[in-house]
Amino acid sequence: MAVKRFVTDDFSPFKGGLNIEFCSGVNVFIGGNGTGKTTLLKKLYREHKETETVYVPEKDMLSHSKGFLALCSDLKMPFEKTEIDILVKAERPETNYIKPNAAKTLDKIKNVIDGEVVYENDEFFIQKSDGALVPFRLEASGYKKFGLLWKLLRNGLLENGSVLLWDEPENGLN
Repeated sequence: MAVKRFVTDDFSPFKGGLNIEFCSGVNVFIGGNGTGKTTLLKKLYREHKETETVYVPEKDMLSHSKGFLALCSDLKMPFEKTEIDILVKAERPETNYIKPNAAKTLDKIKNVIDGEVVYENDEFFIQKSDGALVPFRLEASGYKKFGLLWKLLRNGLLENGSVLLWDEPENGLN
């Protein structure tokens, strides 16, 4: 379900609250450092978490998957909730059925990263078309971003009506 409006009186970067109406499709927040873009995305995520909403943090979390969730659970590590959530979503099992639009996008991403994303032994890899298995931690940053999109699509998390909140999507996309 798309987010149509966001209203709050309690939004620290903006004096006097905030009232935003979103258009259907893509909405982009542009501003300098420290203007509240990330704060806004995180607040939107917290308020719409029960819906089909995915928040992609600026940090590459899939490179650090090995043992991360167990460490956070066992030791109550103070990591940002969005960093934990994206790993939980990426680790979900792949869906059996892929909708036609998702299949087209997956094919395009597969061409960009020259392979498919594989999750084995608590770690993410890109299985290249030549069979090579490249760990995310050794992959180019742009491929990691596309690989994350591939995994979210493959897991059925990005469908028509989903909300994708992506913090600093331009990082690593050269």
